[in-house]
Amino acid sequence: MNWLVDALIEFVTTLSEEIIRKLSDAAGNYIEDLLSAIVGVPTPRSDSTWLVFQHADNSPWASLLPEIYWEFVVPLAWGLQFLSLAYLGLRYSSLSPARRKRDIGRLVLAFLSTFVRV
Repeated sequence: MNWLVDALIEFVTTLSEEIIRKLSDAAGNYIEDLLSAIVGVPTPRSDSTWLVFQHADNSPWASLLPEIYWEFVVPLAWGLQFLSLAYLGLRYSSLSPARRKRDIGRLVLAFLSTFVRV
């Protein structure tokens, strides 16, 4: 009966190692593909101005800016900034002046960063 227990333990160990290896390989490939797609995209550029409001001159931003950025990304960013401002307003008296100043500065910087190209 001892051989059966050993065989079951070996089976479960081999199966779990194989499953973990397959999952880690799949996750590694997915993360690598995702990072190459995100990191490999150049920043939006505009030859006419230093602010990229309506259009960008380089690919893929020429099509992404009007279709995705202004319809989804900017409203989401502004909504999150509004929630942060509401939080600061509710917690205004309980925050120290240095923390308030730092958080409001970060909020203003985040708002301005939705317009300025890097």
